[in-house]
Amino acid sequence: MNKRIFSLYCLLSVLRNRIIRAIKKIKRSTKKNGTEYKSKTQLNNNNNNDSIDDKDDYECYIYIMNMIKHIMKRIMTTIAIKNQTTTVVALVDYINVKINTIYLL
Repeated sequence: MNKRIFSLYCLLSVLRNRIIRAIKKIKRSTKKNGTEYKSKTQLNNNNNNDSIDDKDDYECYIYIMNMIKHIMKRIMTTIAIKNQTTTVVALVDYINVKINTIYLL
């Protein structure tokens, strides 16, 4: 396997694992804060009050996907311009900084 492709694969697997851990941490923090979802009485006009939560989850998903696209563009341009291992290490650090911002959400 080509070294560039392998390093890109390693970066993507690290990124995927970090995102999964961040999402699990967010879910755990909502449970710890006592935010438990209880059944609510429906209004007469059948409005769904949970659509706000779905919208927030969707916006978080869109934010993460846009961040991944941005990181992938940066990885591809850096690999295309410079063929050095130091750029791969710098990109791993950059990905870690970006993913740590997810924990602050």
